[in-house]
Amino acid sequence: MKVDWFTLIAQIINFLILLVLLKYFLFDRIVRIMDRRKEKISQKLEEADQKKAEAEQELQEYHRKQQELEEQKEEILAEKRKEGEETKKKLLEKARQEAEGLRNQWIQKFSQEKEEFLNDLRREAGQQIYQISHRVLSDLADSDLENQIVKTFLKRLDNLESDREKEIKKTLGENKHKILVRTSFKLTNEVKEEISDRIQKRFSKTHEFDFQQSDQLKIGIELKIGEHKISWNINQYLDTLEEKFREKLEEQEMVKTSESAKTQEDDKKAGEIHGSNDSGREKSESESQQKNAGED
Repeated sequence: MKVDWFTLIAQIINFLILLVLLKYFLFDRIVRIMDRRKEKISQKLEEADQKKAEAEQELQEYHRKQQELEEQKEEILAEKRKEGEETKKKLLEKARQEAEGLRNQWIQKFSQEKEEFLNDLRREAGQQIYQISHRVLSDLADSDLENQIVKTFLKRLDNLESDREKEIKKTLGENKHKILVRTSFKLTNEVKEEISDRIQKRFSKTHEFDFQQSDQLKIGIELKIGEHKISWNINQYLDTLEEKFREKLEEQEMVKTSESAKTQEDDKKAGEIHGSNDSGREKSESESQQKNAGED
Protein backbone atom coordinates (compact mmCIF):
# COMPACT_ATOMS: atom_id res chain seq x y z
CA MET A 1 0.00 0.00 0.00
CA LYS A 2 1.42 3.33 -1.07
CA VAL A 3 1.46 6.16 1.52
CA ASP A 4 0.59 9.67 0.43
CA TRP A 5 3.11 11.57 2.41
CA PHE A 6 1.88 14.91 1.30
CA THR A 7 -1.61 14.23 2.51
CA LEU A 8 -0.32 12.79 5.79
CA ILE A 9 1.89 15.77 6.44
CA ALA A 10 -0.94 18.13 5.53
CA GLN A 11 -3.28 16.38 7.95
CA ILE A 12 -0.67 16.54 10.72
CA ILE A 13 -0.17 20.23 10.09
CA ASN A 14 -3.93 20.79 10.07
CA PHE A 15 -4.23 18.89 13.36
CA LEU A 16 -1.48 20.94 14.97
CA ILE A 17 -3.08 24.14 13.70
CA LEU A 18 -6.40 22.92 15.14
CA LEU A 19 -4.75 22.23 18.48
CA VAL A 20 -3.22 25.71 18.53
CA LEU A 21 -6.52 27.28 17.62
CA LEU A 22 -8.43 25.21 20.19
CA LYS A 23 -5.87 26.00 22.85
CA TYR A 24 -5.97 29.70 22.13
CA PHE A 25 -9.65 30.15 21.51
CA LEU A 26 -11.16 27.38 23.66
CA PHE A 27 -8.93 25.69 26.23
CA ASP A 28 -7.42 28.86 27.73
CA ARG A 29 -10.83 30.48 28.06
CA ILE A 30 -12.31 27.35 29.57
CA VAL A 31 -9.41 27.12 32.03
CA ARG A 32 -9.76 30.79 32.95
CA ILE A 33 -13.50 30.39 33.37
CA MET A 34 -12.97 27.30 35.55
CA ASP A 35 -10.32 29.09 37.60
CA ARG A 36 -12.64 32.04 38.16
CA ARG A 37 -15.43 29.62 39.01
CA LYS A 38 -13.17 27.77 41.41
CA GLU A 39 -12.08 31.04 42.98
CA LYS A 40 -15.70 32.11 43.45
CA ILE A 41 -16.57 28.74 44.96
CA SER A 42 -13.59 28.98 47.31
CA GLN A 43 -14.64 32.49 48.26
CA LYS A 44 -18.20 31.30 48.90
CA LEU A 45 -16.88 28.44 51.02
CA GLU A 46 -14.69 30.80 53.01
CA GLU A 47 -17.64 33.12 53.56
CA ALA A 48 -19.77 30.16 54.59
CA ASP A 49 -17.08 28.98 57.03
CA GLN A 50 -16.78 32.49 58.42
CA LYS A 51 -20.55 32.79 58.85
CA LYS A 52 -20.62 29.34 60.43
CA ALA A 53 -17.90 30.36 62.88
CA GLU A 54 -19.78 33.58 63.65
CA ALA A 55 -22.99 31.60 64.14
CA GLU A 56 -21.22 29.18 66.50
CA GLN A 57 -19.73 32.11 68.39
CA GLU A 58 -23.15 33.76 68.66
CA LEU A 59 -24.62 30.45 69.81
CA GLN A 60 -21.96 30.12 72.49
CA GLU A 61 -22.60 33.71 73.56
CA TYR A 62 -26.32 32.96 73.70
CA HIS A 63 -25.74 29.87 75.86
CA ARG A 64 -23.41 31.87 78.11
CA LYS A 65 -25.96 34.63 78.57
CA GLN A 66 -28.68 32.04 79.13
CA GLN A 67 -26.53 30.37 81.80
CA GLU A 68 -25.95 33.73 83.47
CA LEU A 69 -29.68 34.40 83.44
CA GLU A 70 -30.35 30.98 84.97
CA GLU A 71 -27.79 31.62 87.69
CA GLN A 72 -29.23 35.07 88.36
CA LYS A 73 -32.73 33.62 88.39
CA GLU A 74 -31.70 30.99 90.96
CA GLU A 75 -30.03 33.66 93.07
CA ILE A 76 -33.10 35.90 92.85
CA LEU A 77 -35.43 33.00 93.66
CA ALA A 78 -33.23 31.94 96.58
CA GLU A 79 -33.11 35.51 97.86
CA LYS A 80 -36.87 35.96 97.51
CA ARG A 81 -37.45 32.58 99.14
CA LYS A 82 -35.20 33.59 102.02
CA GLU A 83 -36.99 36.92 102.37
CA GLY A 84 -40.32 35.08 102.32
CA GLU A 85 -39.17 32.70 105.06
CA GLU A 86 -37.91 35.58 107.18
CA THR A 87 -41.16 37.49 106.67
CA LYS A 88 -43.16 34.38 107.55
CA LYS A 89 -41.08 33.85 110.70
CA LYS A 90 -41.53 37.49 111.70
CA LEU A 91 -45.28 37.31 111.15
CA LEU A 92 -45.54 34.04 113.07
CA GLU A 93 -43.42 35.45 115.91
CA LYS A 94 -45.52 38.62 115.97
CA ALA A 95 -48.71 36.56 116.00
CA ARG A 96 -47.28 34.35 118.75
CA GLN A 97 -46.31 37.37 120.85
CA GLU A 98 -49.72 38.96 120.35
CA ALA A 99 -51.42 35.69 121.25
CA GLU A 100 -49.14 35.32 124.28
CA GLY A 101 -49.92 38.89 125.32
CA LEU A 102 -53.65 38.31 124.98
CA ARG A 103 -53.28 35.04 126.87
CA ASN A 104 -51.38 36.75 129.70
CA GLN A 105 -53.97 39.52 129.83
CA TRP A 106 -56.73 36.93 129.93
CA ILE A 107 -54.94 34.95 132.66
CA GLN A 108 -54.35 38.11 134.70
CA LYS A 109 -57.95 39.21 134.30
CA PHE A 110 -59.17 35.72 135.06
CA SER A 111 -56.98 35.55 138.18
CA GLN A 112 -58.30 38.90 139.39
CA GLU A 113 -61.89 37.85 138.76
CA LYS A 114 -61.19 34.52 140.45
CA GLU A 115 -59.74 36.22 143.53
CA GLU A 116 -62.67 38.63 143.68
CA PHE A 117 -65.08 35.75 143.26
CA LEU A 118 -63.37 33.73 145.99
CA ASN A 119 -63.34 36.71 148.34
CA ASP A 120 -67.03 37.33 147.71
CA LEU A 121 -67.70 33.62 148.07
CA ARG A 122 -65.72 33.49 151.29
CA ARG A 123 -67.66 36.37 152.80
CA GLU A 124 -70.99 35.05 151.59
CA ALA A 125 -70.16 31.49 152.67
CA GLY A 126 -69.09 32.74 156.10
CA GLN A 127 -72.33 34.59 156.58
CA GLN A 128 -74.43 31.72 155.28
CA ILE A 129 -72.59 29.08 157.31
CA TYR A 130 -72.80 31.24 160.42
CA GLN A 131 -76.53 31.70 159.99
CA ILE A 132 -77.13 28.04 159.12
CA SER A 133 -74.89 26.82 161.95
CA HIS A 134 -76.58 29.15 164.38
CA ARG A 135 -80.04 27.90 163.40
CA VAL A 136 -78.99 24.22 163.34
CA LEU A 137 -77.22 24.34 166.69
CA SER A 138 -80.06 26.34 168.18
CA ASP A 139 -82.48 23.66 167.04
CA LEU A 140 -80.31 20.78 168.28
CA ALA A 141 -79.21 22.28 171.60
CA ASP A 142 -80.58 24.55 174.27
CA SER A 143 -77.43 26.72 174.34
CA ASP A 144 -76.58 29.36 171.81
CA LEU A 145 -73.96 29.04 169.08
CA GLU A 146 -71.13 30.68 171.05
CA ASN A 147 -71.50 28.25 173.95
CA GLN A 148 -71.61 25.35 171.51
CA ILE A 149 -68.35 26.55 169.91
CA VAL A 150 -66.69 26.74 173.34
CA LYS A 151 -67.88 23.22 174.18
CA THR A 152 -66.56 21.90 170.87
CA PHE A 153 -63.22 23.58 171.52
CA LEU A 154 -62.97 22.18 175.06
CA LYS A 155 -63.82 18.74 173.73
CA ARG A 156 -61.00 19.03 171.22
CA LEU A 157 -58.72 20.14 174.06
CA ASP A 158 -59.67 17.05 176.09
CA ASN A 159 -58.92 14.79 173.12
CA LEU A 160 -55.48 16.30 172.57
CA GLU A 161 -52.78 13.78 171.63
CA SER A 162 -50.35 12.85 174.39
CA ASP A 163 -47.23 13.78 172.39
CA ARG A 164 -48.56 17.21 171.66
CA GLU A 165 -49.66 17.63 175.27
CA LYS A 166 -46.11 16.86 176.42
CA GLU A 167 -44.66 19.43 174.02
CA ILE A 168 -47.05 22.11 175.29
CA LYS A 169 -46.25 21.28 178.92
CA LYS A 170 -42.56 21.49 178.10
CA THR A 171 -43.05 24.89 176.52
CA LEU A 172 -45.00 26.13 179.53
CA GLY A 173 -42.32 24.80 181.88
CA GLU A 174 -39.39 26.38 180.04
CA ASN A 175 -40.87 29.84 179.53
CA LYS A 176 -43.45 31.98 181.21
CA HIS A 177 -45.59 32.27 178.11
CA LYS A 178 -48.84 34.15 178.40
CA ILE A 179 -51.67 31.89 177.30
CA LEU A 180 -53.55 33.64 174.52
CA VAL A 181 -57.21 32.81 173.91
CA ARG A 182 -58.83 34.47 170.89
CA THR A 183 -62.49 34.25 169.95
CA SER A 184 -64.67 35.69 167.23
CA PHE A 185 -67.28 36.65 169.80
CA LYS A 186 -67.30 38.21 173.25
CA LEU A 187 -66.91 35.81 176.18
CA THR A 188 -68.64 36.18 179.49
CA ASN A 189 -66.62 36.07 182.68
CA GLU A 190 -68.10 32.69 183.54
CA VAL A 191 -67.00 31.21 180.23
CA LYS A 192 -63.53 32.73 180.62
CA GLU A 193 -63.18 31.13 184.06
CA GLU A 194 -64.37 27.79 182.69
CA ILE A 195 -61.83 27.89 179.86
CA SER A 196 -59.01 28.94 182.23
CA ASP A 197 -59.81 26.14 184.69
CA ARG A 198 -59.95 23.49 181.96
CA ILE A 199 -56.64 24.59 180.45
CA GLN A 200 -54.84 24.71 183.81
CA LYS A 201 -56.17 21.29 184.77
CA ARG A 202 -55.19 19.90 181.40
CA PHE A 203 -51.58 21.10 181.51
CA SER A 204 -51.17 21.24 185.32
CA LYS A 205 -49.75 24.73 185.06
CA THR A 206 -50.82 28.13 186.36
CA HIS A 207 -50.25 30.94 183.91
CA GLU A 208 -51.61 34.33 183.03
CA PHE A 209 -54.38 34.35 180.42
CA ASP A 210 -55.01 36.92 177.72
CA PHE A 211 -58.50 36.82 176.21
CA GLN A 212 -58.93 38.68 172.92
CA GLN A 213 -61.77 39.10 170.49
CA SER A 214 -60.74 38.94 166.80
CA ASP A 215 -62.82 39.25 163.64
CA GLN A 216 -60.15 37.34 161.69
CA LEU A 217 -61.42 34.06 163.12
CA LYS A 218 -64.81 34.59 161.47
CA ILE A 219 -66.52 32.04 163.76
CA GLY A 220 -64.37 30.15 166.25
CA ILE A 221 -61.97 30.03 169.17
CA GLU A 222 -58.19 29.66 169.27
CA LEU A 223 -55.67 28.80 172.01
CA LYS A 224 -52.04 29.82 171.45
CA ILE A 225 -49.12 28.85 173.70
CA GLY A 226 -45.78 29.86 172.21
CA GLU A 227 -45.62 28.18 168.79
CA HIS A 228 -48.41 25.75 169.64
CA LYS A 229 -51.95 26.40 168.51
CA ILE A 230 -55.23 24.62 169.25
CA SER A 231 -58.32 25.95 167.55
CA TRP A 232 -61.74 25.38 166.12
CA ASN A 233 -63.12 27.90 163.67
CA ILE A 234 -65.19 28.12 160.58
CA ASN A 235 -62.13 29.30 158.63
CA GLN A 236 -60.99 25.70 158.35
CA TYR A 237 -64.17 24.78 156.53
CA LEU A 238 -64.07 27.94 154.46
CA ASP A 239 -60.48 27.15 153.46
CA THR A 240 -61.58 23.69 152.34
CA LEU A 241 -64.45 25.18 150.37
CA GLU A 242 -62.13 27.80 148.86
CA GLU A 243 -59.59 25.13 147.91
CA LYS A 244 -62.29 23.15 146.12
CA PHE A 245 -63.32 26.22 144.17
CA ARG A 246 -59.67 27.01 143.38
CA GLU A 247 -59.13 23.51 142.04
CA LYS A 248 -62.23 23.79 139.87
CA LEU A 249 -61.22 27.19 138.50
CA GLU A 250 -57.65 26.00 137.87
CA GLU A 251 -59.01 23.01 135.95
CA GLN A 252 -61.04 25.35 133.76
CA GLU A 253 -58.00 27.59 133.30
CA MET A 254 -55.85 24.60 132.29
CA VAL A 255 -58.48 23.49 129.79
CA LYS A 256 -58.64 26.95 128.22
CA THR A 257 -54.85 27.23 128.18
CA SER A 258 -54.56 23.81 126.53
CA GLU A 259 -57.13 24.78 123.90
CA SER A 260 -55.28 28.04 123.23
CA ALA A 261 -51.93 26.22 122.92
CA LYS A 262 -53.50 23.67 120.55
CA THR A 263 -54.93 26.47 118.40
CA GLN A 264 -51.51 28.15 118.21
CA GLU A 265 -49.87 24.84 117.30
CA ASP A 266 -52.45 24.22 114.55
CA ASP A 267 -51.86 27.73 113.16
CA LYS A 268 -48.11 27.13 113.21
CA LYS A 269 -48.45 23.80 111.38
CA ALA A 270 -50.74 25.40 108.81
CA GLY A 271 -48.16 28.14 108.22
CA GLU A 272 -45.38 25.57 107.79
CA ILE A 273 -47.47 23.56 105.31
CA HIS A 274 -48.29 26.71 103.36
CA GLY A 275 -44.61 27.69 103.26
CA SER A 276 -43.64 24.18 102.13
CA ASN A 277 -46.21 24.30 99.32
CA ASP A 278 -44.88 27.68 98.18
CA SER A 279 -41.31 26.35 98.15
CA GLY A 280 -42.37 23.25 96.21
CA ARG A 281 -44.27 25.35 93.68
CA GLU A 282 -41.27 27.65 93.18
CA LYS A 283 -38.99 24.65 92.75
CA SER A 284 -41.33 23.09 90.15
CA GLU A 285 -41.50 26.37 88.23
CA SER A 286 -37.71 26.64 88.29
CA GLU A 287 -37.27 23.07 87.00
CA SER A 288 -39.85 23.68 84.26
CA GLN A 289 -38.07 26.83 83.12
CA GLN A 290 -34.72 25.03 83.08
CA LYS A 291 -36.23 22.22 81.01
CA ASN A 292 -37.70 24.67 78.49
CA ALA A 293 -34.38 26.49 78.24
CA GLY A 294 -32.58 23.18 77.58
CA GLU A 295 -35.01 22.30 74.79
CA ASP A 296 -34.42 25.71 73.17
